[in-house]
Amino acid sequence: MQEMPSDNRLIQVVKVLYCFNIMFSYPLTIYPTNVVLDSILFRRPRYHAENFVRLCVLILGMQLAIHFYDKLDKILALSGTLLGTSVVLFLPAFCHYKLMQNSNKVDLFIVSYSLLVLVGCTSIIIYQWS
Repeated sequence: MQEMPSDNRLIQVVKVLYCFNIMFSYPLTIYPTNVVLDSILFRRPRYHAENFVRLCVLILGMQLAIHFYDKLDKILALSGTLLGTSVVLFLPAFCHYKLMQNSNKVDLFIVSYSLLVLVGCTSIIIYQWS
C-alpha cells in the first residue's frame, strides 16, 4: 500500500477500511488460540491466570508483527503455500481416497501433485527469502 498515492481520497478510504478490517478480525482469529490454550493449561476457570495468558499471546503477536514487518510478503506467501495447498488440494483428495476405499488414480494423482507443489513452492520461497 506504500506505492499508492497518499493524496488520493479513495486510497485514504481504502487504508482506513483496511485498518478497521484488521482491528475487527484480530479477535476472531485469536479466539481459537485462547480457547485451546485455556483448555490445555487450566482444568477449572481461573480468570486472572487466563487473562495473563491472553495478554502474553497478545504481546507475542505484537512482537512477531514488529519483527517480521518487512518480511510480511514472504510470511504470507509461505503460509499461503503451506496451508492453502494442504487445505485446498491435499486434504480433500486424501480424505476422498480414504473414504471411498478404492484405488482411485485421480485422487492419488492430486495427492502427489499437491505434495509436489507444496515442496516446490515452499523451497522457492525459502530460497528467495533473503
